[in-house]
Amino acid sequence: MSQSENDVRTRFFEKVEGGEKENECWEWTGAISSNGYGSVTIDYERFAAHRVSFWFDSDYENVSDIDTIRHECANKSCVNPNHLLEGTQHANLIDAVKNNNAARQSVTVAEAREIKERYDSEKEDVSQRDLAAEYGTNQKTVWRIVNGESFTFLD
Repeated sequence: MSQSENDVRTRFFEKVEGGEKENECWEWTGAISSNGYGSVTIDYERFAAHRVSFWFDSDYENVSDIDTIRHECANKSCVNPNHLLEGTQHANLIDAVKNNNAARQSVTVAEAREIKERYDSEKEDVSQRDLAAEYGTNQKTVWRIVNGESFTFLD
């Protein structure tokens, strides 16, 4: 890693709101990825902000060595290391379902039709991310619908 950990840490905490209390959520105010998690770039590589926060507080040498980090608080924008724990992808998926944070990968035909019509007519006022949140799916699913890669019969 060519950027020093201290430089990364300084830049990181400039984008954190809160942090005065050990038990509260520390809100990430920087870039947000399409899946709703904070995003940090280190040496031209992008990482989830909560993974970087966990790394600061761990024995790992590199953030890229860390696999799955779970949120005990179910708050995607939280970067408080006291709310983060290492886990498996399976446990993370169970958490997401339990906390109602799991995005549907598909939508009904009627919803796909609405998404496409709304995006075509309201492009200036509504983003794919907005539509994904409204229909309880992810941005990639909306992108595939509006770009004709799924539900191709809607054209």
